Amino acid sequence: MIEHFDECWIPDFAGEKNLAGKLSHRVSNPANVIFIGPLSRFSWEKTIIERNVLIVISGPENQRTKLEEQLTAQSIKSEWNILMVRGIPEGNRVEQLTPNFSKVDHLNAEQLNHAFLSSEIIITQSGYSTIMDLATTHSRAILIPTPGQTEQEYLAMKLKKEKIFYSQSQKKFNLGEALDEAKKYAFINLQQENTSLQWQIDDLIEMIENREFMSV
Repeated sequence: MIEHFDECWIPDFAGEKNLAGKLSHRVSNPANVIFIGPLSRFSWEKTIIERNVLIVISGPENQRTKLEEQLTAQSIKSEWNILMVRGIPEGNRVEQLTPNFSKVDHLNAEQLNHAFLSSEIIITQSGYSTIMDLATTHSRAILIPTPGQTEQEYLAMKLKKEKIFYSQSQKKFNLGEALDEAKKYAFINLQQENTSLQWQIDDLIEMIENREFMSV
C-alpha cells in the first residue's frame, strides 16, 4: 500500500545511528521511504539551566498515578532541584512540596519546551514522540518504559544499549542510582544534512511545481 504513493515520510534518522530502531527501520522498507529526522512541537535554543531534574509523566491511568506516587516519594527525600509535570491537562494545581521539589499539573507546549531546555536531565517515559522531543532539544534523559507497552520497553532497551539514554524499569526505579548512572550517558547529536521536515516540504513543493510546469 505504501509503495502506491510517491513518498512515505518517517520521523527518524536514516542509517544505523537512529532513534527508533526496528520501529522505523524494517528489514526491507519500501523504496519510497524518506527519513525526515525527529518530528516534534519543540525547538532548540541555548538556554540558562534553572534546575537539576525535570520529571514529565504521561499516559493512561492507573500507571500514570503509580509512577507519580513512586517518583514523588523519592523526590521529596532528594537534595536535587526537581520540577515534576504531572501530565493532567485539565488541572491547574501547583505544589511546592519541599524547598527543592515542586509539582505542576500541566505546562503548555511553549512552557514545556522551555522546561526541557532549562533542565540538566529529564526523567520521562520512553514513548516514540517523547524520544523525538528529547532529540530535538538535545536533552539528556532517564527513560522509564510504561509496563506492558512493548514499544516503550523496546525503545528504552535500544537507547540504553547504545549509550544514548539511561533507563530503568518502573518497578525497580531508584532516583539516586538512576541519576548517578545517567552521568555516564550523553545524548549523541545524530543530526544529518538534508534530514528535516522543512527541508522535505521544500523539496516536495519544488517537485510539484516542476510537475505542473512539465504538464503545461
